[in-house]
Amino acid sequence: TLANDRVRLAGYAPDDSELQQIKDLAERTLAGTQIDERLDVGRGVPNKDRWSKAVAFALAQLKTLEEGEVSLSDLDLTIRGRAKSQDDYKLVKAALADDLPRGVKLVSEEITPPVVDPYLLNVTFVNGKLSIDGHASDAQAITGIAEAAKRAFPKLRADVKLEAAGGAPDNWRDAAATLFEELSKLEEGFATIRNESIDLSGRAYAVFEGTFGRE
Repeated sequence: TLANDRVRLAGYAPDDSELQQIKDLAERTLAGTQIDERLDVGRGVPNKDRWSKAVAFALAQLKTLEEGEVSLSDLDLTIRGRAKSQDDYKLVKAALADDLPRGVKLVSEEITPPVVDPYLLNVTFVNGKLSIDGHASDAQAITGIAEAAKRAFPKLRADVKLEAAGGAPDNWRDAAATLFEELSKLEEGFATIRNESIDLSGRAYAVFEGTFGRE
């Protein structure tokens, strides 16, 4: 468990040598963090080599978190917490998806991205091209915003570069959808949502004005 730059190690190791190795590994992996070691020696490790690799993997993921917890029940891994940074969030999500040690099963994962401020959504619609960057709460929200852009601009393929981040204002996706709808009414334009403020500018389509009738 990691909280307030302090790590608490609790559970069992198969022998005294392994217990010391875990403690040493934790001190190296989590350098600069105070280690509160409360491990005991106990029998029943499922596979010593696989279990040791699972412990090393778990500690490596804990390093990416601002606060959180990882636990192993035999080789079943549970992890939750908030990532330190955008890069750490990507690293831990990728590791859990692709790099689990052999025999380890991920049974629960609740990793949240870091909180950012200001929370941004930038949209540019110029020369028939649409680009979107900024923040969204998770992968599902990123997909939802991309789909809203597609509904507003059905003939365009948007260049979407959103990053998952905590701290989204209420109704963020709805605000984004409304922004796309208004921007689609323009010939070209720029729009930004910054926390709860919206700024939209652009050029409207040209309107023909004139008269008609008999000469």
